[in-house]
Formats: sequence, structure tokens, C-alpha cells
Amino acid sequence: MTGDDVDLGSSVIVFTATGSLVVGGSSVFQMTSTKVIIEGFLEAEEVVFNTVDSILVTGNINCERIFFNNGSLRNTGMITASEFCGLSWFPFPFNHAHVNDGEFICGGLSAYAVLVNTGNLMSGYGNFTVFSTTGFATFDGRLFVQSLLGVGEEGSLFVSDTLQIVQHFEDYGFVQCGHFVNGWSMGTAQSQVFAGGLLQCHDFINQTNGFVNGPGTICISGHSENHGVLNGPINICDISLDVVVAPYLDVNDGGFTLPVYHCANDPCATVGIAETEHTSGPLLYPSPTSGSFTIAMAGFVNARMVQVIDAVGRTRRLIQGPFPDQLVVDRGDLGSGVYLIAIHVLGKEAPTFSRVVLAVD
Repeated sequence: MTGDDVDLGSSVIVFTATGSLVVGGSSVFQMTSTKVIIEGFLEAEEVVFNTVDSILVTGNINCERIFFNNGSLRNTGMITASEFCGLSWFPFPFNHAHVNDGEFICGGLSAYAVLVNTGNLMSGYGNFTVFSTTGFATFDGRLFVQSLLGVGEEGSLFVSDTLQIVQHFEDYGFVQCGHFVNGWSMGTAQSQVFAGGLLQCHDFINQTNGFVNGPGTICISGHSENHGVLNGPINICDISLDVVVAPYLDVNDGGFTLPVYHCANDPCATVGIAETEHTSGPLLYPSPTSGSFTIAMAGFVNARMVQVIDAVGRTRRLIQGPFPDQLVVDRGDLGSGVYLIAIHVLGKEAPTFSRVVLAVD
């Protein structure tokens, strides 16, 4: 089925697994319903769900913009919106929680409700009220969280720009960002890195109304400031630091409670990622190389993601599984230098890693 703008209204709307709807042109596909189930393929310029109950996506939605107005979304399929995704845009958003168990790819994502990610989520930027992830979440831009950000033990969160915490942040897993800012213009911000949790950032700023609590590890490769309160026990490792007294930050005019450990057990020696052994043969070749390189993936059962990290700790590329036995990585826009290659495997706390040297073209 093809056409221009489409507006469907019914108590229940179902697209079967064999169904396909392509709405052509600069078109809007709108559904007003109590319940919507998408098992097939839906493509349009803009997709709008006006539901008061639930939306289940087990199929594929491909669009420029998508809006979920007031209904509860569960995605176990594939949703791709190249420009923008809006969740619970209408009033009373806290009545609804959204769950992503599949693939969710957006140019930008705003959720005015609870969003739980157990799958793979990739977005250009993010604005959330409550966001929790036990899967993989990547933001190629800024992430702003108003109420609560939670990262579970199996969760990994990557933010290329600023991670802004307004009220609460709980890290049991792995978080990497360009700039970590704890505290906003009002209220207090409570962040805690739990035992086994790791926060790795280039710059670390704890504002005057910010509280950062351990006992986990914070790795910093650039500038660090504490204007609020650091509560130990906590392990802080600023690898660019000249200061040799607690709390081991470039600037500290706030408060802190001991113990504050400085680079205990050297946790940030590999850009904040713990090292594991790989004994099934060469992991990566050739190195050095002026072009592409190959990663031997056959020995990694349940590998979910390969991460390419540059010398200052920035994630330059994320490759999602499943993977072939031999994964060829094109050099693309990667400049010359040494890069860390981290392989994330489901069920393992720490990735396996190797290094590749990219020579001058």
C-alpha cells in the first residue's frame, strides 16, 4: 500500500508480519487507537501514534520523525528515525513507561516519561526525564537527564559530548562521556558510582549543588573540578593530574570525605576499561596499518559491540553485533595514531581489548 497522508482510527490497529505500508512523499501516517501492534513494515516521512494504552513493535518502522503521544511503547523490533523521536509528548507522561528490547536508532530522542533500554539504542542527542539502561546506549552528542539516569551492571552508556545530571545518577556499569557535569541551576544533584561501576570522562565538573558518592571508580583524562561534595570511599584517577593530595582533582574548592583513593589498582591505565585475556590467537591484524584492519571474532561468543577509542578517550566508532568470524574495520576518517579496540561480550563485566596503530596514509 502506498499513498499520501494516512489517518487511521480504530480501537485496535494491527499490521501483520506480512503487511507492508509505504506512505510516499512528505507525508504523515497517524494512528489514533487504544492499542497498536506493528508486526510488519511501516515507512513514512512522519509517524504519529495517538494511543491511550499501548504500542507494540515487533517489526520494522522507518521514518524521518516519529512521535508516541501518551501511549506505552514496547519495541522488540527495529525503529529508525533519522531526525527525531518523541516519547509521551502529551500531558501526564508519567503514567507511561517505554521499553526498548530491540534496536532503536534516532537522530535525536526526547522522552518525557520513563524509558528503559535493554537492547541497543543509538541517538544523536538525548533529553530524558527518567532513563535506565541495562543494554547498550550511545549518544553522538549531548545527553540531558532531568530526574534519574540509571546504568545497570550489564549496561554500557556512551556520550560523545556532555552528560548533564540534574537530580539523580546511579552507575553500576560502564559510562563513558566527553564531559560529565553533575548539578544544574536549581535543586541538588546526587550521583553515585557503585562498587564495580566505572565513570570515564574527559572533563569532570561537580557543581556547587552536586554530590558525588562512591565506592566506584571515576577516570578522568582532561580537566577536573569539584565545587560540591565528594563522599568516600571513592576511587578517583585523573591521569593528567599534577596534584598529589586528596581529592586528586585539578580544582577543589568544595568538600570531600575520606577515603579518596588515587588510581587504586591502576583502573584507568587502559582508558578506563579493565583488561581481560584473549588466548585463541591474534586478536587484531595488521598493525601498524595504513588502511583497514581485521578483528578475529570467532573466539568471542555473544559479542554485542566493538568500540574504537582514540588516545584521549573519545569513542570514535561503535559497531553493533552480531559479527562474522573475521570483522573487517574500514579506517574511514580515523587519523593516524594508536587506538584502543574494546570488545564487549554479554555476561562479562569487562571488555577484552587490543590496540591498533594507524599509520600516516
